[in-house]
Amino acid sequence: MATVVNSNTPLVRIVSTAGQTSFAFNFWIKAETDLKVYVNGVLKTLTTDYTVSAVQQTGGGNVVFGTGLALDDVVVIVGQQPSERTADYPANGKLSRDALNLESASYFAILKQNVRDVGRALRAALTSNVDTTKLSILETPEDRRVLVYDAAQNGFVNSDSDPDANVAATAASAAAASASAIAASASASAAANSAAALQATSTTSLLIGTGSKTFTTQAGKAFAPGMWVLAASVANPANYMHGSVTSYSGTTLILDVTNIGGAGTLADWALSVSGTRGAVGPAGSVTDGDKGDITVSASGATWTVDNDAVTNAKLANMAANTVKVRAAGTTGDPSDVALGASELLGRGSTGDISAITLGAGLSMAGAVLSASGAKLVDYAIYTNNSNTATGTTSSSFSGIISGNITVATGNKVVVLGVASCDFISGCHTQVRVTRGGTSVWGDPASSRHAGDATTINYLTMPLVAMCEDTPGAGTFTYAMECNRSLGSGTVQYRTPATLILLELAP
Repeated sequence: MATVVNSNTPLVRIVSTAGQTSFAFNFWIKAETDLKVYVNGVLKTLTTDYTVSAVQQTGGGNVVFGTGLALDDVVVIVGQQPSERTADYPANGKLSRDALNLESASYFAILKQNVRDVGRALRAALTSNVDTTKLSILETPEDRRVLVYDAAQNGFVNSDSDPDANVAATAASAAAASASAIAASASASAAANSAAALQATSTTSLLIGTGSKTFTTQAGKAFAPGMWVLAASVANPANYMHGSVTSYSGTTLILDVTNIGGAGTLADWALSVSGTRGAVGPAGSVTDGDKGDITVSASGATWTVDNDAVTNAKLANMAANTVKVRAAGTTGDPSDVALGASELLGRGSTGDISAITLGAGLSMAGAVLSASGAKLVDYAIYTNNSNTATGTTSSSFSGIISGNITVATGNKVVVLGVASCDFISGCHTQVRVTRGGTSVWGDPASSRHAGDATTINYLTMPLVAMCEDTPGAGTFTYAMECNRSLGSGTVQYRTPATLILLELAP
């Protein structure tokens, strides 16, 4: 047992955490019954609701509840020792030191209670020059009156009239003077009084969307389940979420969002109580007639856009370098086809309309399309009007016609030769092209038969030679030659014969 009383005020206020059961007090009490314990303003009962862990301790003790309290419950522990003397010391005999200490500690505890209560009472300031002896003079209270200080009558006296009646009379007079002004004033006053409780802010980062949304906000607001709350961005109120309150406890507000506006993840929310979203109203009626760019007919049922009324600016906001077409091979809506650099719009041999890329030999410079490929650089034409006869052996070629052409590096030569021959007796003939005496097209082994006359003498046949060659740079001689390849007859070549030489650049 301790009988030392500390200087702490016998009054403790504690805000509970979720499920908290033990709450400390830091002042001396004589007995468990010397405490008054309140939870959210409701007086609790010793033993039924709580117990006290210690008494007659300088540092105090703990009030312990049988059931954990809810988050943010307010617990107030008040020292309230009865102002009475319970000790009776005998006239003779031994004086108990413990009894004397306990009685003295009780006196000090009661004194601290009085100091606490006086400190919370209405009193004059120390610097005031009022006669404080008159502050305690109270006239006998009367029904429907208030006590007012009257220095002339040396204390507090009853008012001359019922203050409530005075207020009512003043309000009635004001209403008679301007009923609408009073209504507006009352509405503004009510709104001002409730605005603070119906508004809050939150810096919780949330993505705009429907469904459950949890905000961390201020405590003590008037949000209640079922209320509708609008959460709008302070920077741009067009970004908002609107829904009903699922729950509100402490600093946590949970909304069931059903209506939204804007988009993005934001953290600058202004929260305010609002009404529910109203029903969509009926569509308005429009009379028939020309409304400018639109003509209305059929009692408002048909709206027709006037010809040439839709400008390019109103048609669509298109991406850069795109063309609006009906690309698919069926009827339907148009689409946008993007064109890259040096691409054309068209439809290939198969598929839909699309961007066409340039193939080999095609190029673009600005808006000019160019084609490249082989081109004629030079040519030479030779003719021979004299008859030529061959021998009768298959290994011997005879020249029909020849000519020269000068060629640049990388260029090609196209050779075209035409002549005719007669087969005097049964045999075959063969034609070839040579450059400088060397065969470049046709030879005895290639079996390039121009014709045969195995049973008919003097059969006339055309001889044609056509080939291309890449000889390099220089001047070259090309010749068209023939021989008898099979049989034992004689071949005679007739005139005229023609040789055409073409130089082509790639």
